[in-house]
Amino acid sequence: VPKGDALYTGASIKIKDSVLSGKEKKKIASQTEGLPRPMANSKFLGIPFKLLFYNLGGDTSKHNFIRKFLRKLGQPPVLLSSVDVDYNVKVLQNYLENMGYFQAEASGDTIIKRKKGHAYYTLEPGLVYTIKEVKFETDSSALGEAIANTRPHTFLHPGDPFNLEVIKGERERIDAILKEEGYYYFSPDALITEADTTIGDHKVNMYLKVKSDVSAEVKKPYAIDDVYIYPNYRLNAKKADTTSNGKYLYDGYYVVDPQHKFRPKLFPQIMRFDSGDVYNRTDHNLTLSRLINLGVFKFVKNRFELSPNS
Repeated sequence: VPKGDALYTGASIKIKDSVLSGKEKKKIASQTEGLPRPMANSKFLGIPFKLLFYNLGGDTSKHNFIRKFLRKLGQPPVLLSSVDVDYNVKVLQNYLENMGYFQAEASGDTIIKRKKGHAYYTLEPGLVYTIKEVKFETDSSALGEAIANTRPHTFLHPGDPFNLEVIKGERERIDAILKEEGYYYFSPDALITEADTTIGDHKVNMYLKVKSDVSAEVKKPYAIDDVYIYPNYRLNAKKADTTSNGKYLYDGYYVVDPQHKFRPKLFPQIMRFDSGDVYNRTDHNLTLSRLINLGVFKFVKNRFELSPNS
């Protein structure tokens, strides 16, 4: 350990709050104990074996094989100087706010004893905010109606604690449903959930809506136009293999296989995309899975492009 520094032994979390039960305090402590960075040197049965191996390696400049092996097997000491207490305090406070503790406060400090340093963090979460009302603020467009139709299975329920991870899960849930209904360009980022914490009594109203700046493509469902299959696509080709030279139409699919290495009747049995079908994620993934499971392709790649015809 360099002079003026100390070996970092880890962090301790203390929950200081008069309004929370002992069970709630233990839950918060267990959820936050792994957040401060960096982590201290790993231990087994309370002994930092990797740090011991590293120290046994000593000076590797002597080109000793055993020394280099021990250094590689070991772990360099984590020093107290690498700990940014203020940054960790912000991380802990942000985490609590994301869990619905909007009045949370956090503080931190370090203590050094016999060349060993330890970090201590104190959290005051306050009462958690719970959901009072959830509103899907959608318009009468096709996209708005599609989103509104997902409401019966929402993850956001009155009385539940505010939780950012649940909100993210709700956006992903809606995206997954819309992907089955043709909204290929839609994504969870197209949705925003606003929270009103000013209604009092540690309650929050939530408003889910589509962002105002999303592109027109995001708002439209798409159907399949033409399907092109390139059985001999090569990653290292000098020219792009996705030209349509040598294509032929077989049972509704354009097959680009000039050397006729594959029997065309193979593809209609595998493909789940037909011209005119509304795009959906299930058929997308199933088609890829079937092609991979054939065992004749090293990899399978798909690409969707807007059709110039529509």
